[in-house]
Amino acid sequence: MTLEEAIKIVIPTPPGACRLIRMRLEFERFQLKQRIEQKRDLHLVPKKTLEEIEKLFCELK
Repeated sequence: MTLEEAIKIVIPTPPGACRLIRMRLEFERFQLKQRIEQKRDLHLVPKKTLEEIEKLFCELK
């Protein structure tokens, strides 16, 4: 499992979401991925979200 797949599981796109919501969620995922890869500004990410991603990414790596 890649980091991107783990992020999609933690921040899912609801079924029937309009294009604007999907674009916003994609941008949030992109920002989160960049922060994790660069190990910068992690204090801006909710702790629960980081823990879930870490759990998924490390378990299924």
